[in-house]
Amino acid sequence: MVVSDAAATRELLNLLGHKVAVIYRKQRETWSLDGCEVTLDTLDFGLFSEVEGPVDAIEDVAARLGLADRRPLKSSYSELARAHAKQNGR
Repeated sequence: MVVSDAAATRELLNLLGHKVAVIYRKQRETWSLDGCEVTLDTLDFGLFSEVEGPVDAIEDVAARLGLADRRPLKSSYSELARAHAKQNGR
């Protein structure tokens, strides 16, 4: 979903009673490799990658990228951002 007017969307959410819980910056790069989509997200608190595609291709692509022995994270970016802020006294 594309939001064309961020300020208006933020105001609408505010009027509906929602409050900002956490803000973090993310830069995403996306590539295609052997039928899979590979993303690299750069955030203030780390680099994260994801491989999506056919189940039988994911493990091969992850291995080619040196990710086969990496453990997947269960935490969301907002949880990680909160922990990072807390760790840095913010």
